[in-house]
Amino acid sequence: MKIHQLALIPFYLTVAGFSFGCAGIEHASENSRTSERFLEATMKLVKHGDLADKRYIGEAFLVDPVKITSEESRSLTTSEILGITQSFDVRILTGEVLSKSENKNPYFSVFSPANKKFKRVIYTEELDQTKICLSRPQIFAAFGSGAVHRTPHAPTTDVEYEFEYLNSISLIFQFDARDAKCASKVSLFQNRNK
Repeated sequence: MKIHQLALIPFYLTVAGFSFGCAGIEHASENSRTSERFLEATMKLVKHGDLADKRYIGEAFLVDPVKITSEESRSLTTSEILGITQSFDVRILTGEVLSKSENKNPYFSVFSPANKKFKRVIYTEELDQTKICLSRPQIFAAFGSGAVHRTPHAPTTDVEYEFEYLNSISLIFQFDARDAKCASKVSLFQNRNK
């Protein structure tokens, strides 16, 4: 029997009218995980090394990506075909992700350059900080110190990591303010500099 990570959600057993459960497990809402489990799932995805694998994206972020378009991307100057872009509609299966209709959240796109053997991928999601809080100490414990970037004319701070597995993967945790306790956004990029 294969056990999925979702099976780690607290379970309850009723015996002779008494309920026993896993005590001490932090969970903010149905289908939300602890910060540690979120970060573990993110690291598993990064080590998998292929963000174009929508099954792994779905398992890591508790979403269901469904391809909605596949279209040619062309050069603006020569009309040469640069590659194929696949865009996904991402159904949210958890309370961790902010649901916004005015902009796509989460956002998931795969670009396959013409005559190349790699794919570029973008996956971003804005987090509901009332349901999950990814703090800097938790992120540093899971991934190491990372590179901290502050934009002089913006209030945000990014903690960025670069990984080389099957592909080059960038992982960025964004904080809305320099003193913000929790990350507001998680972004992953695959082969963005190729």
